[in-house]
Amino acid sequence: LDGIDNDFDNEVDLNDSDCSAFKPSSPLDDAVRAIVAVIENDQILCSDGIDNDLDGYVDVADHDCDEFYPSETASSTTEILPVLENDQILCSDVIDNDLDDLVDLADPDCLAFIPPPPPPPPENDQLSCSDVIDNDLDGKIDLVDEDCVAFVP
Repeated sequence: LDGIDNDFDNEVDLNDSDCSAFKPSSPLDDAVRAIVAVIENDQILCSDGIDNDLDGYVDVADHDCDEFYPSETASSTTEILPVLENDQILCSDVIDNDLDDLVDLADPDCLAFIPPPPPPPPENDQLSCSDVIDNDLDGKIDLVDEDCVAFVP
């Protein structure tokens, strides 16, 4: 009951079929469930797609979140405040938290959370040492590369 879609199946906590063994089955269980509910009282909790307070309403539909969403009767100065995308959770929640029209790993704010590409293969065989390509990206090509010294005639 952490309020996170841990297995990325768009199902959270007790709404996730993987957690069916933990669903309340008695009024006592419902009381325990109410204790672990989180009050939706900030921009993050009111934009995460989760019914954090377990009242059956999610984000904009939850009246606890009204202050974070402009209504039709609100003044034109009312706006949703952006949240800086600066951690793994916010960079993988499929929400444009900072309201820049870029979501998660497409957002430059999340560059630190993009896994690095695998290292290039070493130049260590006859083919890679004679293909006129800098395969290992070290600035040296084929027989000029010390990785290819075994193939120098």
